[in-house]
Amino acid sequence: MGPIATLPSLRSARPTNAQLGAWIVLALLGLATLIGVITLRASDQSVIEPLPGAAESTEAARVVAVEEGGCRFAGGPGGSAPACVRVLAELRSGPREGEVVGFDVGASVGISRGDDVRLVASGIDAEAFGGVDVDPYALSDFERRPTLLIVAAAFAFLLLATTRLKGLRALVALAASLAVILAFIVPAIADGGPPVTVALFGALAVMLVTILITHGVGIVASAAALGTAVALGIAVILADWVTRAADISGFAQEDALLLAGGSDTLSLRGLLVAGTVIGALGVLDDLTISQASTVMAIRSANPALGPIDLFRRASGVGHDHIVATINTLALAYVGAALPTLLIFSVAGTGFSDAVNSEIVATEIAAAAIGGMALILAAPITTGLATVLASQTPPESISGAAAGHGHPH
Repeated sequence: MGPIATLPSLRSARPTNAQLGAWIVLALLGLATLIGVITLRASDQSVIEPLPGAAESTEAARVVAVEEGGCRFAGGPGGSAPACVRVLAELRSGPREGEVVGFDVGASVGISRGDDVRLVASGIDAEAFGGVDVDPYALSDFERRPTLLIVAAAFAFLLLATTRLKGLRALVALAASLAVILAFIVPAIADGGPPVTVALFGALAVMLVTILITHGVGIVASAAALGTAVALGIAVILADWVTRAADISGFAQEDALLLAGGSDTLSLRGLLVAGTVIGALGVLDDLTISQASTVMAIRSANPALGPIDLFRRASGVGHDHIVATINTLALAYVGAALPTLLIFSVAGTGFSDAVNSEIVATEIAAAAIGGMALILAAPITTGLATVLASQTPPESISGAAAGHGHPH
């Protein structure tokens, strides 16, 4: 038998006081989150009116021909280049399946023969349009689902092939997290719930689901969950203060403007704060789990270390992780703002004025808030994990740290 066989097993060891305390903390946090989710869950009503035509179904079609010119609107400047192209597509679904229909699109769309597209019925007859023969269908979008399915399947295959059971847990946790967002957060906000409160409880639910499924119930999970919960609360307070102090309204985003047009009561600033909190959650989970695991690894390797030395050594590792994670976080937000920065660059806008614009200021604020939450989460989680680890006998630290009992 290898050295792993000598590790104590949770199945045979009695839970320590630290483990029992950790489970109680997780249970209380989970109960509070459950009460918040139940209280804030959406009713059957929505305060946001759907945009005209937004809920219309689309039909599958394949482009069979693309012809320059022949459009129903004017060509380019001076007629030097066509501003649009005439597209013929064969319907692959709907009541007119098999029929070839025509429609116009802008030349910049880049549509070509063989493309799979989604078409929406125009719903306009010739009589209502002054006798002009109107195209029965218009382009809704390209068909992307098959490609996305292939990419998702490849991702899942590589994850499972590399990490096996851990990867399966991660996929289940990811599915559960998306379910919380789509089944609770989005409907609750659409129902008129306070976006910040909904996002906080939704983020807590996502965090608990992710940590418990992937890491089980143990000291690592308990320290990481509590550290993440505290950091999320700090992120909410910071995001709310920054958006108010900087007069960030939330109207700079195009999607927000569409939402504002469908509701008089939806708080766009609150929605912005909610997005910032949820955006910070992923990196917070990563950092807190890593810090709690680091504490347990150091404690297991050197049981003679006292709490202060254990905290100091784990914090040293945490500093490196903070620097790397903040860089990742900042680059993610810079990438999101890159098209806007390019527009400002082409327009000759100065750096100071570009930064002052709401759309760029929003990304800067979100990155800074997420970074501060990360910086504060590290010592909080490290301290909690140190306390729990110090109260756990060295001979059972490996099993306690695992919590979910990996098969040996």
